[in-house]
Amino acid sequence: MVMDRNNRSHRPKGTPDGGRYEPKNAAGVSGDVAAPRNTPDPHDLAAIFDRPDLARQIDFTLADGSHVNGYAMDCERLPREHVPAGWHVYAIMESESDDDDLDIMTIRENTWVNHRMDFATDRDLTGVIDDPSLENVADWGFTDRTLADDLA
Repeated sequence: MVMDRNNRSHRPKGTPDGGRYEPKNAAGVSGDVAAPRNTPDPHDLAAIFDRPDLARQIDFTLADGSHVNGYAMDCERLPREHVPAGWHVYAIMESESDDDDLDIMTIRENTWVNHRMDFATDRDLTGVIDDPSLENVADWGFTDRTLADDLA
């Protein structure tokens, strides 16, 4: 490696990826070993779901193609004062559309009008909660798994 005057290593010019800085702490890390994920533990959700056997897995596909999944009890509100670390609770607002066969589902931080359900997810949507991709969520549904299945 080539060291610059600021003691940063980078690949030499004239080589593939030349001039790019090397990532720090890369020595000794194998390319086929993934870093451990720090995902929140579903067992912690017992603080907000009294009945894990009724808390069903839910999956949303947003307008940008990304997925949000979590756990929800249809037509229920979750106590937001007891949300475990690493988990987030959001509300689904359901509105009627002009098309009789279609309801408009929107993810909100919280809602009192047209509340369909609250859901818990490990994905933080705080930065995009007002983003249009969280409105008109057409592709969503419950899976065949429950929180109790994932705790077993």
